[in-house]
Amino acid sequence: MAEVIVVHGYAGSGKSTQCSRLEKEGYFDSPVQHISAGNRLRSIRTGLATSTYEPIINSLDAPSPLPDEVVSGAILESILEPENNNRLVFIDGYPRHPAAVEAFRDELDNRSHRLLGTIALQVSLETSVQRILERGERAGEKIKADTLQEFAVQRYELDRNTTNIAIEALADFAPVEIVDSSGERDAVYE
Repeated sequence: MAEVIVVHGYAGSGKSTQCSRLEKEGYFDSPVQHISAGNRLRSIRTGLATSTYEPIINSLDAPSPLPDEVVSGAILESILEPENNNRLVFIDGYPRHPAAVEAFRDELDNRSHRLLGTIALQVSLETSVQRILERGERAGEKIKADTLQEFAVQRYELDRNTTNIAIEALADFAPVEIVDSSGERDAVYE
């Protein structure tokens, strides 16, 4: 059984950065696994990772967005088996909209994992756009905009209109902690 913490926030809020550091350093005596929803799906799309959901994800006729059951399954199938103890798993960036919360919870239950809570990293539009422009486009990322800046603004608006509502839905199942992540990485980590 894994104990899961969802890490949410706007693009560029530091979800992957903070989760990767937790994975590297561990959390007290618990091993930590970090699963980035976006990286997981991009890895499947580019052939860097395998998945039982690969035929659906890579289909030319794949719907956009992908069905919630497919995304939840592809993410949660990558949880490593713990070695004689529970594993703490940070999942960043999913579920991203309210309807996905139910599919995610069902998949957690089916796999006997437990949701401990959600950490919501908050940044301004300006900070989000600046960080996306600094990191650049990621391999396998589907950008439906003329420029990376336009894409960054679209992502922020999408997150504001969907992810924040998903965070509220997740609060029905486990506590939510809101963190201002506009500061320096070390301060946010603490």
